Amino acid sequence: MGRLAGDIALGVGIAGGAEEILIPEMPEDIETIGQRVRESKERGKLSYIIVVAEGFCKGGAIEVAKRLSEITSLTCTPCVLGHTQRGGSPAAYDRILGTRLGIHAVEAALDGATGVMVGEIDGNVALTRFEDLGTRRRAIDPAFWQKVNVILRS
Repeated sequence: MGRLAGDIALGVGIAGGAEEILIPEMPEDIETIGQRVRESKERGKLSYIIVVAEGFCKGGAIEVAKRLSEITSLTCTPCVLGHTQRGGSPAAYDRILGTRLGIHAVEAALDGATGVMVGEIDGNVALTRFEDLGTRRRAIDPAFWQKVNVILRS
């Protein structure tokens, strides 16, 4: 995930306590990352989690792991999440959201809506035309990205 945008990877990296978050919007030099990985290992750290959005580079996480292994002489093991691994048990919010979206979808269908999907925008249930899908992306706030990097580098 994240072929064109890194907002999901950014959230996952923050929530998962990653040491690096690599997203297409913010290019990063792989040699520099390798140096940080080496320094972390020299300080005695036993693991180093890097979240890679698919669009960060050609080849994604597999290519990043391969390059970092070459640069650092460490074994870097990529874990590429498949669709079945992205799930998990739903939280209460997930169940409530599913119910809200389901009700809205049925109401929209009864009203004759076609060519649309139901989703949530800014906390509100909304219909989006299929032709509009993929045209909007959540932008990465550069100021937020800078603050996240201060935390990651501390």
